[in-house]
Amino acid sequence: MKNYKLNIGLNNNSISKLVENLNNYRYYFFNDYNIKTAIGEYNGVKELTAIVDIDAQNHNFEKIQKLCKMLCKNLDQECIATSLYTDIHGQNNGILIYNDNYKGEKYTFNSQYFLN
Repeated sequence: MKNYKLNIGLNNNSISKLVENLNNYRYYFFNDYNIKTAIGEYNGVKELTAIVDIDAQNHNFEKIQKLCKMLCKNLDQECIATSLYTDIHGQNNGILIYNDNYKGEKYTFNSQYFLN
């Protein structure tokens, strides 16, 4: 089984809008998901963040990448932090998947800010 974890800021969205989007894409891009929330930080500002566990058994990473790009567009996100795996030290390793329309400075994934 392959799992991914997404961090999606909720300052300009609601959980219900996120759930609606995930339900629309379920089975095409992934099998199932689970959501919890925590307080995260983006660009020095605290915000409520959805932590989405994605079960992507029988789905490849390209589908997860496309899912994140669609979620960025639909939820008006600059980017979505995506954990690809956790190493033997418990450190998340991942990428930031940016909205195709985003023209600002792009950063690299920093596990220090990623919420589990």
